[in-house]
Amino acid sequence: MEYNPYTLTKCLHTLEEHPECIICLAISSDGQILVSSCYEVIRVWDLSKGELICQSKHLHKYTIGFRLIVNPDLETFITDYNGCIEISDLLTGESFKRFQVRYSAALAISPDGKTLFVGGSIEDDNTISVWDLSAGKLIDTLKGHTYKVNFLIISPDGKTLISQVHNYETKVWNLLTYQEIPTFNIPPRQFIDSAAINSDAKLIVCGSRDSSVKIWDLITNQIIKSFDIKYTVSRFPESILTTMTPDGKILVCADRENMKVWDIENGEEFCTLKGHSSEIRRVSISPDGLKIVSWSENGCMKVWGLS
Repeated sequence: MEYNPYTLTKCLHTLEEHPECIICLAISSDGQILVSSCYEVIRVWDLSKGELICQSKHLHKYTIGFRLIVNPDLETFITDYNGCIEISDLLTGESFKRFQVRYSAALAISPDGKTLFVGGSIEDDNTISVWDLSAGKLIDTLKGHTYKVNFLIISPDGKTLISQVHNYETKVWNLLTYQEIPTFNIPPRQFIDSAAINSDAKLIVCGSRDSSVKIWDLITNQIIKSFDIKYTVSRFPESILTTMTPDGKILVCADRENMKVWDIENGEEFCTLKGHSSEIRRVSISPDGLKIVSWSENGCMKVWGLS
């Protein structure tokens, strides 16, 4: 039998309680640093020690119209409050650049940290505006949606963007040409507000609202795997939290207060991670797949991995 390290996965650390609602979890490429953020506080953690490195309290206390993402280089983070983009130093929290994009409903950043994608533009809410972060300058505008874009996700190689609007209309974009790739169309009532895409942009995993997780082939527009989680959400609307390793081999999804780890290729469940006492609301997996971070609604954040 092939060796499976995930059977040895256990809780390595339970980090300081987070009573605030976590809106962002980002793990460094080497799996050593975690950035967690609520609406008012951003924290940087050493995952190997389970210790807090630093924190800053300077964010907006207003939740409506507020977005936050972390630059993949873990040196800066980007916030959007009612269309005002601010770029701030991750360690000091000091803001050093800002520009206006109009109110947006979604943000995404390229893997090289140079390009920002915003759901909406100054002229048209139904577009995706593309910005040069260093210059704060509009590069391009992606047009084609019929409603405001409320979800954006970029493949780890930075070549593909997926967008969705509230009426389930989904589009795939080639980021080398900024042209739409008319190949992928999720059926009605299949939200992808909980999703991950693998490195070569061939697979996307979608947490659905029908108590299942589906793996889609972006080229053939076919479902190649479906995992029945038998999950009953306590809030509506809400899909199953999902995340995937960049190579498209490992799937992690939250099953209320537990997490299930799956082998995507053969559809087998590796293990179930137990330890939370309330519903899990955020999940993130390190790029190498060896660490998982979860946060539950009672403020408990756990780091999972090999001892």
